[in-house]
Amino acid sequence: MSSEISIQQQVDRFMQGAGDALTDDTVARLGFMINELLIIADRITRNKNIMKLLEMSESKDFTKVLDALGNAVESQKNSPSTSGIGGMLKVMGDPNVQNSLRLLGSINKELNK
Repeated sequence: MSSEISIQQQVDRFMQGAGDALTDDTVARLGFMINELLIIADRITRNKNIMKLLEMSESKDFTKVLDALGNAVESQKNSPSTSGIGGMLKVMGDPNVQNSLRLLGSINKELNK
């Protein structure tokens, strides 16, 4: 029974401390922040493109594409640039590069519809 009293006393002290910490200014700022978050949530749910993007973000393929894009940007920073026609022919002979160019071409076709 004494442990129940001490737990009750701890809860009372916690609630009293929380009440003391919530000044009028803090409550006003929290209210303003909650209001702004609700406005943002409303805008997001009304925007079909953002909702589609959020749905896509749950896909493993979408995550894979974002990871690949990030890795490509990082590797591009650190790799020496190849120049000239010889370097271009070497790069264009890579099957992965050819697949990527086909993908970019498909994306371009979809964007121009």
